[in-house]
Amino acid sequence: MNSSNLRLCLLASVLLLLFTACSAEEKDTAREMPLHVDFPADQLVLLQQLDQINYIGMRQHAWDLWSGITHRDKPGDVAVFESWYPADYVFHVEKTPPAALRQYQSSFEPLNQHGFEEIGPGESHISHVLYNQRARDHIRSEKLYLRSTFQDLNARFDKDKTSGWDRTVPQFPRDSIVIKPVWWPVKQAELTALPVWDGPYKGKNRAGQFPSMPAEDWPLAVAVIPPGLKAPTDLSTVTRTNPTQKIRGSVGLESFYYFQITQDMIDKLDSKEQDGFDHIKAGDYAVLIAMHVTTREINSWVWATYWWHDKPDQGHLAMDRPDSVKNVWANFLMNVSYSMDTPGSPDQGPHVVYNPYIEGKFPDGVVSNCMSCHNRASSPSLAGELCGALPVTRGSYNYQPTSPERDGRVKLEFLWSLLFRSSPNADNPACLSQH
Repeated sequence: MNSSNLRLCLLASVLLLLFTACSAEEKDTAREMPLHVDFPADQLVLLQQLDQINYIGMRQHAWDLWSGITHRDKPGDVAVFESWYPADYVFHVEKTPPAALRQYQSSFEPLNQHGFEEIGPGESHISHVLYNQRARDHIRSEKLYLRSTFQDLNARFDKDKTSGWDRTVPQFPRDSIVIKPVWWPVKQAELTALPVWDGPYKGKNRAGQFPSMPAEDWPLAVAVIPPGLKAPTDLSTVTRTNPTQKIRGSVGLESFYYFQITQDMIDKLDSKEQDGFDHIKAGDYAVLIAMHVTTREINSWVWATYWWHDKPDQGHLAMDRPDSVKNVWANFLMNVSYSMDTPGSPDQGPHVVYNPYIEGKFPDGVVSNCMSCHNRASSPSLAGELCGALPVTRGSYNYQPTSPERDGRVKLEFLWSLLFRSSPNADNPACLSQH
């Protein structure tokens, strides 16, 4: 991603937060999953699905979660997930939280300080992390927003000679949910090229590793048509994210879940933050293109990931979608994981679950498993790039509870945000400076 595109994405992230605050500021409580969703599901049923490698059952549950978090009580209302808590509200140190729920700060802090989104090594184009009520309450009640809490736990574990299996922060309630929505900016007055994933687009290199494949480099895209415009006869005139990209068709803005950027949002940004963003204008849009969802329904959490596609009914990643997933939400593909290992992959290796818009940018990201990465979230941080999250791995053989590298560390319940957002954190964690 070039610097101008990165800055575009950072600004759009801020505008997204401002939009969400404006659209729901009258609601000061997070909404729950609707009653039609089986959540939290019976833990024994979920574990039985895993033991029997019932991949259809796993997919059906992941689609059920999707229908719940995207639910709107009435037309024009925001989706359930948009009522949840942003990191600034969850990890504040003050006795009273900043403003009220969903009163976001107009700053680049979540992305600009850390270099990538706080939940893990999957920095994407426009992204942030949200916590449902139960996840937020647990972090607050157990003081998981303080680094000193982890230090005290580690000292106690060392004194008691606690085994690696039990060196963990207090477990989250089973109805905890943490999500990472990802958005893409769309111009109001011209067509915007949105890269589409039909990859992997590159084979392994001589080292046996899949190279990084950021969305801007993908060879295929669709042209997103804003209201009032028509697709040109010659789509080659659409500005691409890379010179060799092929525009294989066009779609209207109504194919997405989106919001429109207003002048009020732009005006709330500091002038220094607007410098260099003259190409962002009131009336432009942000469209939802991907989302990571993780729930604490089982000890290793349920992991599901969704991404927009112009052919959402084709291929195995479209299978098992129920009728309860409708309208723009049916334009997403999905993959799910309950395990770092099973079901296996066509290459005879452990289970692969990734989001192309999030993990595609990392070497071997297209053969990664999000659980294997999040399993390494620890305090103090592990050695290696991005606090031990990289290089990308998959499989449970990596970072076992009894591994020597677990000594003297507390496991952070699969949540990188506990490491990156806990206080004091005036400066980046040193391990992030490598990225």
